[in-house]
Amino acid sequence: MNKHVSKNKVSRIMLKTVITLVLAAALLALPLAGGFGGAIITIKAEALPERVVAINTGGDEIDGGYIADEYFDGGETFHSDGAFWFNFDNTPGTEGAAPDRIYHSNRQSDESFAYNIPNLAGNRYMVRLHLGEAVDASFRNYNVEINGNRVISNFVPVPNSLYIMDFVAEPNDSDIINIYFEAQEGQTANVFAIELFALPDSYYSDRVIAINTGGHEEVGGYIADEYYDGGFVFHSDGAFWFNFENADTTYGAAPIPIYYSNRQTNVPESDEFFSYIFPNMNEDMYIVRLHLGEAVDGSFRNMNVDINGERVISSFVPEPNTLYIRDFVVRPDSGNIEIYFEQLEEMTANIFAIEIFKPNTEAEEEPLVEEAPVETPDEAEEPEETPEVQDEPETAPDETETPAQADPTPAPTATPVPASSGSDDDGGNTMIIVIVIIAAAIVICGIFFYAKSKKNK
Repeated sequence: MNKHVSKNKVSRIMLKTVITLVLAAALLALPLAGGFGGAIITIKAEALPERVVAINTGGDEIDGGYIADEYFDGGETFHSDGAFWFNFDNTPGTEGAAPDRIYHSNRQSDESFAYNIPNLAGNRYMVRLHLGEAVDASFRNYNVEINGNRVISNFVPVPNSLYIMDFVAEPNDSDIINIYFEAQEGQTANVFAIELFALPDSYYSDRVIAINTGGHEEVGGYIADEYYDGGFVFHSDGAFWFNFENADTTYGAAPIPIYYSNRQTNVPESDEFFSYIFPNMNEDMYIVRLHLGEAVDGSFRNMNVDINGERVISSFVPEPNTLYIRDFVVRPDSGNIEIYFEQLEEMTANIFAIEIFKPNTEAEEEPLVEEAPVETPDEAEEPEETPEVQDEPETAPDETETPAQADPTPAPTATPVPASSGSDDDGGNTMIIVIVIIAAAIVICGIFFYAKSKKNK
């Protein structure tokens, strides 16, 4: 009798062990299947262009190419005693996160401070800001502007949370990118690190869509107006009436006929807003380019613009007869990109064209193609083709130098997005652990029930 009870007890123990192992495997596998909710995807390292500067704001030079704090104006440095006190819960595995030592110090202010990064001629740049609240409390509320354009408004980070935010910017006439931090409501503004990546023209070569917003027909590769919801179409009689004085010199400008029409709100006959929703956007990241401005000799615009629910332009009042090209780094929301335009103060919101680019990261590998002539035996033809391949990378900087000097074109901006807390490497390791646990559970079951069947015989 006692022996029988002992066997049942052993059976129950073995069964509980197997169930525990299986449940452990299921819990480990759940995040891989998205059971805990999807994390926001940031730009993968392999999708980034060349990094031209990385600053350990508030700290010393450290490994990873981060120089000691430089180019700042105002603010003060604040150091923790290490990760014990300054801690981001989501740093491990966050795409784009810097080495841990970066987050042991920051530059901050309860008023304002700025960074003026010089010697940035030619290209546009992606500005990456490392922001957040590294303690278990909330002391931050601030705005951020890049070259005078508001890119973040009233930012209040969650305690112990890191945010990697990317913006597209163009240097001013002095080849400087100015990043301005302004504290709000008695709180402080801060930044842990700043990185700049060059964006050559080739980075924009893979355009997935171009819309002649408000236009009824295709013009120069821009399709007729589509994907809109609401708004009113307004046409001029041609360049005589709709005219941008800086269109010929503005970087990224469309063919002139694109600016003969626009989609806009129309006070008071239409709604005070309209939007565009682009489906089937399945890449990690896109660059959205908006063609904005005031094409007449007057001022009828005041608007906000949101992309996927994030404010990217606030109270925009363009100068008369002036075109603005603004670029934004965007991550799709469930495969969609939604652009929302809202008029303010009984003025109107409008848009002349929209372009969406999938960053062409393969362009960074073009110099490697120059080695191809080594494989060809013909010495007469290949030397003539090789210089042509070498000349192409030099063309893009030449083309961008003139637009960088155009006064009316402001620095473009982009959507602030918190960084992801997952990584591909972590997922692979977790899957291996799951497989080992399941295999162990199967082996234990097999041994136990085989032994039991032998005893019963």
